[in-house]
Amino acid sequence: MTFTLLTLFAATSVAGDNPKGRPFKATFAGEASWAPDLDCVDPPLRTYSDLEGQATHLGRTVYAADHCTAFLPEGGGKLVAANGDEIWFTYVTPMIDAGPVIVMQGPHTVVGGTGRFENAEGTLLGTIYLTVLDQQHPTWPLDIVLVGTLTY
Repeated sequence: MTFTLLTLFAATSVAGDNPKGRPFKATFAGEASWAPDLDCVDPPLRTYSDLEGQATHLGRTVYAADHCTAFLPEGGGKLVAANGDEIWFTYVTPMIDAGPVIVMQGPHTVVGGTGRFENAEGTLLGTIYLTVLDQQHPTWPLDIVLVGTLTY
């Protein structure tokens, strides 16, 4: 009887039943690209960020995000772990330095996910380094570092 009850309890337990704040750090390298998007204004372009890297609690991870191209980028995206679990986030990343490498920094707010991250939350400080190339290049090199606390 005890074994049956324990088995039933374990089977009904889901990710996030006992959330704990955990330190989080990730580094990514990849590229930014742009495409016309009439839902965006001034300019009517959407920026896409596609990167890969390492993240605590996820291992090898893909970072994918997009936003209307603007002076103050606001958008959303996801981190996808090798096992398919996802962390979803929104972000606002104002520019803090312009030059041959544009530096932007701001919060990535975790708003859930899938698998063990289903009810995840937290704030990750994102620092973004975008290497400026000329307009003839369809993609520009992009590096992102995320540091903060992830609760799941």
